[in-house]
Amino acid sequence: MNAISWACARVWRFGSLTRARDTVGWLTCARRASSPCEIRSCWRYTRTTFGLAAPFTTIHFMREDTCLPTIFCWTRFGAEAGETIETILERKERERQANRGVYFWGIGNSVAPGIAELVRRTTSPEVLFSSIKSRPRTVDVRPSAVIRWHRGVTVTGERITLPNTVTVTSRQSKAGHYALICASDDPLRLGDLGRLKFSGLRNLVSGNALGSSQVTAVVERLTDRDDGTEYAIALRARLIAPYFVRLTDPAVERLEALTDEGRAA
Repeated sequence: MNAISWACARVWRFGSLTRARDTVGWLTCARRASSPCEIRSCWRYTRTTFGLAAPFTTIHFMREDTCLPTIFCWTRFGAEAGETIETILERKERERQANRGVYFWGIGNSVAPGIAELVRRTTSPEVLFSSIKSRPRTVDVRPSAVIRWHRGVTVTGERITLPNTVTVTSRQSKAGHYALICASDDPLRLGDLGRLKFSGLRNLVSGNALGSSQVTAVVERLTDRDDGTEYAIALRARLIAPYFVRLTDPAVERLEALTDEGRAA
């Protein structure tokens, strides 16, 4: 089901109720959303071809974008540190498998205040991923050097060492680098998991409209906005403690070696 279409299914049972989640295998957004989707059903009796009265339910499946959380972290991705997104995802999937579903996703700007507020307001924080619409910059496609980050500082000030099974890299620059701590039970594959209207997003802490330069932000989604640029959600994951880290202790690695091994981001 795409983001604008509706589906309707009839589930036949004799003498007992049938739950939508027991009978509809593709209703994954209802399982994964921070707040479960409401599946509206209507029960009545009808005559079968055998003359028996049998109950059926008409299940009105809501659009996938109504299954999205209202508050969440949103990040846009693209080529980085000399890698394509396909290569990044392959490596992050290996990382996820090695860490029992957990992986670190590198980002270029700090969202520490937003993450703190998100965790305060929900017990099930999520991150949604969308592809960036602009062409990748030359500095991201062919950086002069790539660095790997080895430690980090959490939003509470705790210092951590990244496990050997976690690799976060970036192009070498004076700017800082950060990471979201993500978790997913499913393989990391790009899909179409709903749509976001850019004009309907507000910074969670300030309430201000999102700026075009905010590649990663913690936002609140206004459900009454239906105009402006639309972004497809290609991936989504849970955020788990410590949720976000400011990365430290970078070490320069040769770009050629990283490219051969398929590392980045």
